[in-house]
This record gives sequence, structure tokens and C-alpha cells, in this order.
Amino acid sequence: MTSSQELPATGFPVLAVGAAAAAVTGLGGVLKRLARSGARTRSKE
Repeated sequence: MTSSQELPATGFPVLAVGAAAAAVTGLGGVLKRLARSGARTRSKE
């Protein structure tokens, strides 16, 4: 019984960290795209 109760306790933090990492990487990708598009528009002007 203890093992089944410990799995969720250790699983949720891992999922939270994974979700946070995915969000950070996603935001980083968007920021990079915005930076690139901004640089392109600035260079054109």
C-alpha cells in the first residue's frame, strides 16, 4: 500500500518540473522567433 501512495507523491513534482521546463523552452523559442523577426524588420528599414 505504501508504494502505491508514494508513486503519486513523487510523480506529481516530476510532472510539474517537466511542464515548467516545457513552458520555459516554449517561451524561449517564441522569444527567439520574435527577436529574429524584429532583427529582420529592423535591417530592412
